[in-house]
Amino acid sequence: PRSTLFPYTTLFRSGDYKGAYGRFSEAVRLDPTNVDALYGLAASADGLHHAQEALTNYKLYLEIAPDGHDAKSARKAIRSLSK
Repeated sequence: PRSTLFPYTTLFRSGDYKGAYGRFSEAVRLDPTNVDALYGLAASADGLHHAQEALTNYKLYLEIAPDGHDAKSARKAIRSLSK
């Protein structure tokens, strides 16, 4: 659930992309279909300038949740990273 990812989101929002990346990566490993973790992993990878990994995870997020609550921002990030 999203609430269990709150500490990871806090890391991301504080600019600790590396810390957030590690936590979201572990969450995705434990549950590859957790869309909140996938989005967090993509955003963290993006923050670390790992563009290809960010793109891959944003796209995977959209495959699983095309109408998810972060779908609009995932599409925007994909457009930005694809330039």
